[in-house]
Amino acid sequence: MSNGRITLRFVLKTTIAIGLITLFAVYVLYQGRFVLAGPVIRLYNEPASTTYENNVQISGNVRNAAAIKLNGGDIVTTKDGDFKEKVWLQNGYNIITISANDRYGRRSYIEREFIYIEDNE
Repeated sequence: MSNGRITLRFVLKTTIAIGLITLFAVYVLYQGRFVLAGPVIRLYNEPASTTYENNVQISGNVRNAAAIKLNGGDIVTTKDGDFKEKVWLQNGYNIITISANDRYGRRSYIEREFIYIEDNE
C-alpha cells in the first residue's frame, strides 16, 4: 500500500497468503481425521447368532487403536490391524465384546450376541 491506496500487488500477495493458509489448514484436518475419530473396529464374515457349534471364529480389523481386547483379554493383530480369534461358547446365551482404546483414552466397542444350542444326539 502506498499513500493509502490498495495496489494489485498487495491484493495478490494477500490472496495467495490466505489461500496457502487455508490449504494448509484443510490438509492438517484431513490428515488428522483418523486421530480425531478414535479407534474403529470392523468385523468380517460375522457368524450366525444361533449356532450348534461350541465355538465361533471372530475376525476383523481395527484402526487407530493402541490396545484391543476380546471379552477383556488382549488380542494380537497384524501390522495392518487384522485379527482372528476363536471364541468358545457356553450352552445358551453368550455376549462377546470387542473393545479398542487409542492412546488418548478414547474407547469404542462392538457387542455381539450368540446362542449356542447343544446338540444332544
